[in-house]
Formats: sequence, structure tokens, C-alpha cells
Amino acid sequence: MTTWNKIIYPTDFSMAAETVFDTAQRLARDSDSLLLIVHVVEPVVATTPGTVAPPVTLGGTDLSATQQQQALDEAREQLGKVVPADPSIRFEHRLIEGFASEGILHLTEHEQADLIIMGTHGRTGVERLLMGSVAEKIVRHASCPVLTLRAEPGK
Repeated sequence: MTTWNKIIYPTDFSMAAETVFDTAQRLARDSDSLLLIVHVVEPVVATTPGTVAPPVTLGGTDLSATQQQQALDEAREQLGKVVPADPSIRFEHRLIEGFASEGILHLTEHEQADLIIMGTHGRTGVERLLMGSVAEKIVRHASCPVLTLRAEPGK
């Protein structure tokens, strides 16, 4: 059996991600790996200019600092609830600001991860072209193996 030291499990808190969590836990437990449970908070586009704080510009996109902080706080709370059922599994949470694929790929390099295990929504055709595919970008550019599991249709 292949052993890993660090496994990255990215979650967007969707059903697709949840269905993968059991597999990530089993792999971490069976290989005595550190499971890095990761969520990436993407930039929030300001919907109303001049809310509480003036808009902030990041890469040409107007952002509201208060909206971004609220998104970070909510994500931190949700991420804290994602914990392995087995107390013997070593895990850490990572909350990243940025764009999902770039944040996950950067973390993979920084942590020298051995495996990424993630869910995919299974979008195809026009929907995938419009939305992009985080899983596809990670599979193409990751420096380690990537295991993707597709959620059942409708989830």
C-alpha cells in the first residue's frame, strides 16, 4: 500500500465535497497521514458601493473589506465543523484567501503534500466552460497525485 505523509482535502462545503470526506478520512487513518482540511475563500465582489468600508481594489475587482471579512468569518466557522469522526486521525484546518485552484496548488507545494483528494460536481459542456473546473485545473497542475470522486447526480 502507498503511504502518504500529508493529504490535502479541499472542501467547498458542498455535497460533492462531503461525499469525499469519508474516503479522505479512511486514507489518512490507514496511512497515518496528516489530513489538511482546506477551504478557499474567493474574493467577494462588492454589490453596493460605499457600504461600511470603502471598496478595495484587488486585481481590478472592487471588493468590500467588510463583506470579505464576513465571508472569512463564516468560512472559518464552517471549516471548524469539518472534523474527522475518528479521533485518531491527525488533522489541521487551513483557510486560504484567493482563487480556489491557485490556493490549493500553492498549499500543496508549500506543505509538500503527497495526495489531494477532492470531490467534483461533474459538470460538463457549456456549464464547465462558463464556470471553469477547479478539479480539472488541480489535476492538470498538481505536483502530486489527485484523487477526484464525483458526487451522485443531483447532489
